[in-house]
Amino acid sequence: MRKARVALTYLVEGSFDAARRAFREAMSSDPMLFEAAYGLAVLETDAGRAPEALAAARTALALASNDIARSASKTLQDLASPYAGPLPITK
Repeated sequence: MRKARVALTYLVEGSFDAARRAFREAMSSDPMLFEAAYGLAVLETDAGRAPEALAAARTALALASNDIARSASKTLQDLASPYAGPLPITK
C-alpha cells in the first residue's frame, strides 16, 4: 500500500512518469492491490493512453472489493474502451 500512496503523491505533483513507475512497482510488489491498479488506470486515462488505461481499469475491476470500487473501475474501463483498440490475448 505504501508504494501506491507514494505513486499517488507523484500523480498529484504532476510527476507523471514517476507516478507511472511507482504504480507499476506497487503492482509488481502486490498484484492484488486495487489501489495501484486503479491509480494507474486514472493516470493512463488522463494521459490519453487508452490501451494502457483499459488494461489497468480491467485489472482494477477484477480486484475491486465493493460496489463503489467496481463502479469507478467500470467507468474508467468504459471511457478507455472505445479508443483502446483490441488488446492482445494473453494466456
